[in-house]
Amino acid sequence: MRQRQDLINALSDGRVECWYQPQFDAHTLQLVGAEALARLRLPDGAVLAPDEFLPLAEQTGLLTDIEELIFQRVLADQSDWSAAGLKYPPVAVNLSQHRLLDDALVDHVAGCLESHHAIALELLETAFLDNPHTPEHKTIKGLRALGLPIELDDFGSGRASIVAMITLSPDRIKIDRRLAEHIATRPEDLAMLQALVAVARAQGIGVVLEGIETSEQLEAARQIDCDVLQGFALAPPQTGEMFAAALAPLPRTHNQRC
Repeated sequence: MRQRQDLINALSDGRVECWYQPQFDAHTLQLVGAEALARLRLPDGAVLAPDEFLPLAEQTGLLTDIEELIFQRVLADQSDWSAAGLKYPPVAVNLSQHRLLDDALVDHVAGCLESHHAIALELLETAFLDNPHTPEHKTIKGLRALGLPIELDDFGSGRASIVAMITLSPDRIKIDRRLAEHIATRPEDLAMLQALVAVARAQGIGVVLEGIETSEQLEAARQIDCDVLQGFALAPPQTGEMFAAALAPLPRTHNQRC
């Protein structure tokens, strides 16, 4: 994926898809959420992961189009799941810094949401969050006023700092996947994660640990006092159809027909 026109064609042809990676309670391993992820299907059927086309989208001014497409797809999927009587968890949708600079974003999101939608917002770029007086902070405040949880992504990567966490006071942080890579083999890495979690806990902030790719990592991760786990060891990203197939029906109430 090298040309802007290739991305434009993929968008117009409906080949940019919304996939879901399930998230699980760290203690019970029950499904408690999902992250919405963009995938690009090539004409030959091959599927590209985000890092294979989103950098080009950002460079060519198409990232906002893709983010909006994913947002609308999640809303549409949740409407379908609600109509089908399925019990579905909240879905985290990624927002870039550029999107947060849109003065109309809060009103746009407010106009799209309905009572059955369960959305969280995951902030991708966080260097600007150290300063609470930015236009982005104003937008985030407006989005939170809509009742949308805010999640700080890539925490511990260097971009997402402790200062940003304290300044923004997000509902959750998502610890960078690279910090989980060696937790099963390096006790010092496990100890570092436990320290990061303790900092979040002291601020009353929830913790998601992603990048759990092996059973050994999963075992080690469950020793940490985080809330949610995400990774291939639990479930890979999957199409909306596959994700919906695993959802349980809502319990029938006394006024529903059998």
